Amino acid sequence: MHGGSCGECSSCMSNMEQYCRCRILTYNGIYKDGNPTQGGFSSAMVVHQKFVVRIPDKLSPEQAAPLLCAGVTAYGPLRQFIGSNKILKAGILGLGGVGHVGVQIAKAMGHHVAVIT
Repeated sequence: MHGGSCGECSSCMSNMEQYCRCRILTYNGIYKDGNPTQGGFSSAMVVHQKFVVRIPDKLSPEQAAPLLCAGVTAYGPLRQFIGSNKILKAGILGLGGVGHVGVQIAKAMGHHVAVIT
């Protein structure tokens, strides 16, 4: 995951900040002021609002946690097909944490899903 980018390069202008050469990783990265990022070990973190997700009040932290890691990992590659009216035949490798969430997301998007294990 990342918590920042330059906001000006072609990747950033295309909403593909993960490919920005100046992206700031949330763990083991370096802020613009030279301080290291510490991810989940941080007591506080400052990021641009574009990289923040609001967790609904009715969703407990235990329910939200898998969506913030495995969910984003699985959703990212599938989101490019949203609105394309294209049904995918998706192969999910492994039915562990990320795989389980990937199956749920792909099925919710209407894709045909096979698990490879």
